[in-house]
Amino acid sequence: SEDYDAVLDLAKKEQNRNARPELATHIQDMEQYDTLFLGYPCWWGTLPMPVFTFLEEYDFSGKRIIPSQRVNGEESFRKKNSHNEAEYLNIWCETGNCGAG
Repeated sequence: SEDYDAVLDLAKKEQNRNARPELATHIQDMEQYDTLFLGYPCWWGTLPMPVFTFLEEYDFSGKRIIPSQRVNGEESFRKKNSHNEAEYLNIWCETGNCGAG
């Protein structure tokens, strides 16, 4: 949807219901991958519900998963704090902007 508020409302409803929405596409042969880059936005301090669906749909035994989370407001925070990436991530998390909670 192009309506940001509608997307937010749907995401919050899914989270409140602990929903596992159907994925639009699926990986046909997960066995061919040893490393997975998993990028996702942070929705209210946790993963988006479709990401939970994805994680529950496949067997990741023996696989290396590299997560990358994007948080709303992150760019404005980054602009106000001229630190290197590691310092930035530590400060961002210390201010309560990442992880559950």
